[in-house]
Amino acid sequence: MYWLFLFLALPIQLGRQDYHLFKGDPASSGIVTQLSGLFVELVYLYGVVAMGSMAYLAFAGILPDIWGISILVAWLPIVLLFLAGQWALRAIVLRGKQQSLSEIQGQIERIQGEVNISEKETMERISQLLDYHDRVKDSKNVNVNLRSGLDFLNSLLLPVIGTIFGDVGKFMEAIYKVFPGLRDLFK
Repeated sequence: MYWLFLFLALPIQLGRQDYHLFKGDPASSGIVTQLSGLFVELVYLYGVVAMGSMAYLAFAGILPDIWGISILVAWLPIVLLFLAGQWALRAIVLRGKQQSLSEIQGQIERIQGEVNISEKETMERISQLLDYHDRVKDSKNVNVNLRSGLDFLNSLLLPVIGTIFGDVGKFMEAIYKVFPGLRDLFK
């Protein structure tokens, strides 16, 4: 449980740090991709721990007695780790976007304060900066995609696999009840 709390604290702490991000699209920065990979690895690592725990509980025969607690210990932390990682990535990207937008706004204000804005060149420059501002503002805030969703679902399956391996006999009996013809195949 100590490591679980450390795993939960890590994304939160990393989400509070400042990073050098690509100003045009902070979500596609290399560091965001690397942190996303790290957070997925943390989720999988805890999933493997949960798989081992569930296998042990099933093997020891005490899983049916503490099924509700095992769900809290196995699946809830996986969900919390995934959400903490996504929250941290979103916080990093939003902070990077806000910094970029503030810089662009500052450039526009400087141009407006120094030069006659009725000149065609000045208006074109301001228009380009406003277009860039809108592009940065409309860039994505999170790095969630199909791959991260599948990684999350896979990590949720690890405790199930541990439960199955922990008591293969009961699992096979349940399968034979649903598919009685399978018993004859494995004799």
